[in-house]
Parts: sequence; structure tokens; C-alpha cells
Amino acid sequence: FDTDFITAMNGKAVCKVGGEAIRGFGIRKPDGSVIGVVIKVLDGNIRALDSSSMAFLNEMELLTDEENQSLEKYREPVLKNHRKISVGKISTGIDF
Repeated sequence: FDTDFITAMNGKAVCKVGGEAIRGFGIRKPDGSVIGVVIKVLDGNIRALDSSSMAFLNEMELLTDEENQSLEKYREPVLKNHRKISVGKISTGIDF
């Protein structure tokens, strides 16, 4: 996610994942102001972090349509078993 996000944002933002399912963002908004955000998945399982990141970025309207399209595969990742058979997907809801 991190490399794809940084590439899609074309110099407007950075992010870095950390241990125990934490990701930090630094984002320059269109008005020139800068925000920093950290997302933490409480159970420490990283598999929900990409979906949660996308849900937050979209809820806060921090992505253009083009940036959103570039990162679409992270919105609802498909879960597969050891035989590579799809067994579900991760969906994230935001409630502030």
C-alpha cells in the first residue's frame, strides 16, 4: 500500500506502516495546509489496515478521483485461503 499510495499522490503525501497494524500519513491538502494522521487497527492484525486507510482517506475527501482509482484494489481486499480460493473480503466502515 505505502509505495502505491506515495506514487499515486505524486509528492503530495507520504505514509509508512509500522508494527502492530499502525500506519502514519502526512498529507498536503489543496489549500496548502498539511495534516498528519495515524491509523491503528486495535487487534493488531494488519490485514484490515489497507481497507481502513482507504475508508478514512475517502471519508475525509483527501483523494482525487484519479488517486482513488489508482488505489482501488485496497478498498475491499479479497481474502483467499491457502488454495487461492476467494473466501471473503474486508469492508471498512467509518463512524466518527
